[in-house]
Order: sequence, then C-alpha cells, then structure tokens
Amino acid sequence: METSTCRNMLGLIITSNHRDAVTKTKDDRRYATFITPHETADDILRDGMDEAYYKRLDQFMRDPMSAKYLRHYFHARVVAHHPNRAPDTSSTALAITASLGSIEQEVLEAIEEGRQGFAGGWVSSKALDNLLKQMRAERQIPPARRRDMMRALGYDWHPGLKDGRVNNVIMIDGGKPRLYIKLGHIHANLQGAAEIARHYQQAQ
Repeated sequence: METSTCRNMLGLIITSNHRDAVTKTKDDRRYATFITPHETADDILRDGMDEAYYKRLDQFMRDPMSAKYLRHYFHARVVAHHPNRAPDTSSTALAITASLGSIEQEVLEAIEEGRQGFAGGWVSSKALDNLLKQMRAERQIPPARRRDMMRALGYDWHPGLKDGRVNNVIMIDGGKPRLYIKLGHIHANLQGAAEIARHYQQAQ
C-alpha cells in the first residue's frame, strides 16, 4: 500500500446539552470546553436573549455582508500564531469533574468535605481503602490502579516517602498507609518520614 504524509489541520465544534458529553481530563490538549451560563429559561431572559434578540440574530445571519465579514475573519486568521494546545477556560475544571466516574466523584466529595484521611491536601491509602469498601468498589479500583486514579485527581504519593508509605503506624489510620499529597502543595517539600507523618496527622 502506498502512503504519503501531509499536514492535517482539522478543527471541530461539538455541541451538546450534557456537560459530560466529551470526556475532558487535565492532561488532554485537544478540547477547550465552554459551558454556557444559559441553562434555564430564566438565564436566557436574564441576559436579554428574548424573541427580539433571536430575530435580530436571524437577520444578521441572513445579511450577505455578515457572511463576508466572517469569511474575511477566517481567511485572514493566521493559524501558526495560535498555540497547538487547547487553552484552559473558565469551564475546564467543571468539565473535568463532570467527566469523572462515580467513584472518583465520591473521592473528591470526601476531599472537599475534609473527612478524616482526606483533609488538608492529604489522602491516606487506608482512608481510601475504607471508602472504596463502603462503596463496594474495591474490585473496580484494585490497589494497582489506585495511584493512577489519584494522579488523575491531582494527587500522588508523597515524594519524601519510599513508595509513598510511612515507616510507623499512624494511630488514626490503624496502620502504615501510603500518603498521597496534592500536587503543588507546600507540604510536598517535607523531608523525613516522621515529619511527613506528623504534618499529615495534624491536618486531619
């Protein structure tokens, strides 16, 4: 089969009534998400998008000059001057959350509530294990996959601990958990297992 390479420039606009229609993650670079603030009839009227507005919009779109303006804009647009990575928008965080599965959303809920083992930018593997057991989801997210799940949520093993695990039993956890720390958190700079464990316990 003969093949050849060429430049492939493709842009798409995907519209949907559902926030999770297009899966968005913090690592993808293809989708810029825009979630409209007009989700109810009251929202639309609040911002003046009534029947008269849509009549004016229809007239604008039917005007030949409007097409001329749009054609000029796209013809003169220099694609090379734009970044090849989709920008973050005011809707990015919301779209990422909407794309998460039910288990990930429950973990985030525990973090946002500041439950013991999930507070202060920390997550204990023991607390995570217990939450998954309560949800009967420990088989869906086995131990080997839990670090990947937490990374997707913006957490990782504390870099000051070997494989993320503390050296001594932490009383509030009843064991020696692995400690996840929020990426970019100031306590990610801590050194020494005892010091790291102490700050974790104080945060709970």
